[in-house]
Amino acid sequence: MNRLTKFDKFSALTGEFMQRGVRTNFFKSREQIERAISDGSVYYELCETSLLLIFSGKVDKLYFMLLSGGRFPELHLERSTVCEYAYKTGSSPDVADELVKLGLLHSANRERYEFAGTFPSEFPAGVRFAVQNDLGFAEEVLSVCFDPLTGCLPTRDELSSDIAARHLLVADGGVLRFSTDGTVGELNHLAVLPKARRSGVGSALVTAFLAAASARRFRLWVRTDNPVAQALYRRFGFAPGRFRSEVFTFTPKDQSV
Repeated sequence: MNRLTKFDKFSALTGEFMQRGVRTNFFKSREQIERAISDGSVYYELCETSLLLIFSGKVDKLYFMLLSGGRFPELHLERSTVCEYAYKTGSSPDVADELVKLGLLHSANRERYEFAGTFPSEFPAGVRFAVQNDLGFAEEVLSVCFDPLTGCLPTRDELSSDIAARHLLVADGGVLRFSTDGTVGELNHLAVLPKARRSGVGSALVTAFLAAASARRFRLWVRTDNPVAQALYRRFGFAPGRFRSEVFTFTPKDQSV
């Protein structure tokens, strides 16, 4: 693959695909893109009908821009890779065959839950905003509770930024990551250690999230094969919305995540 070294080159490549009918799973801010390019972790492969982007990390993340009726370029994956794409229910972008040709396998489905009801204004007892000393604890809990390949786990720097922005909540045995723009609050990760489950920790963290996000609407993604999490969110008034996603993964035989 080709390494991207300048944002101008990235803009030129993606600009060719900024048109109606293009199927894509790429949604990153300019700040995120520039930081990744600066780190030397962005690669691409291009053909007439599509652009593939790899954001390299402990787990590589694959993004695509595909013209209608197009095909992906040939790409030889060598590292653990995940590709997730979202779509409105009933209108899948139909890129599964192209991903399978690259060697990825279907691993999971997610559904976006949404909530726009009343929410609490105070934290429940036992939940607080994380401080930098909680960084190691948050990493441990997330690594125990989420699959390293499909869990979209944050980096240490991202967790540190969450703490600085007051977007990471901690309780005894659990953590919750979220983001908010003042209008929409998004729950990114809820993780509770096995020993702390069924003790109210998850409910307390979700309650604190609704209070802390200072938003008018809330949303989250939950795996369709996780009925326990679905039941928890439904108790708070969350319900399935219009969007679903499919997750495809690749793991080399001689590599573990």
